[in-house]
Amino acid sequence: MNVAVIGYSGDLCDTKISDISDICVKTGEAIAESGHVLWSGGRNGVMELVSKGAKNKNGKIFGILPWEPGNENSVPNDYLDFPIFTGLDFATRSFVLLKNVDIVISIGGGSGTAIEIFAAYSYGKKIVFFENTGGWTDNIISLFKKTTQPFFLDHRKSAPSFTVKSIEELKSHL
Repeated sequence: MNVAVIGYSGDLCDTKISDISDICVKTGEAIAESGHVLWSGGRNGVMELVSKGAKNKNGKIFGILPWEPGNENSVPNDYLDFPIFTGLDFATRSFVLLKNVDIVISIGGGSGTAIEIFAAYSYGKKIVFFENTGGWTDNIISLFKKTTQPFFLDHRKSAPSFTVKSIEELKSHL
C-alpha cells in the first residue's frame, strides 16, 4: 500500500514540529514495518521526520517535490529513495502526491496540509488524523467532533476519516 503523510513543513527546531517529532518518526517506522511505501512532499518538517523513521526500518520513500532541482524551495530531505521533482508549485504538487496513494495520515499542518486534506477527501482517499498534533489536523477533528468513526467531511461521504491517539491505533489502519 502507498501511504502519504502530510503535515507541517519547516525547521525541525520549530516548537510545533519538535513537539511532535517522536510521533512523526514512529509513524514512519510503523509504515515501513507494515511493508508499505511512504510518500510525502519530500521536504523538511514532518516530511523529513517520517522519512527518517521509515528509513530506520528499511522502508521505501518517495518525495513529491515542488519546482525543479536546484530551486531553494525544492530541497529534498536526506532520507528519500525517490525524489520526484514535479516542476509544479507547492499546492499543485500535492495533487500529484495524493493521486499516487491509498491512504493519507495527517499530522499537524498549516494551509498546505488543509489543501491536502480536502483534496484527499475529494479523491476518495481514507484519511487518518493523528490527534493532539496541532494545526489543521486538530482543527478538522474539533470541527467534526468525531462522535462516530468513520466520520465524513461532507454529505457526499467521499472518503472515510478516522482519528487516532497513538501509534498502536494508527497501526490498525495500515
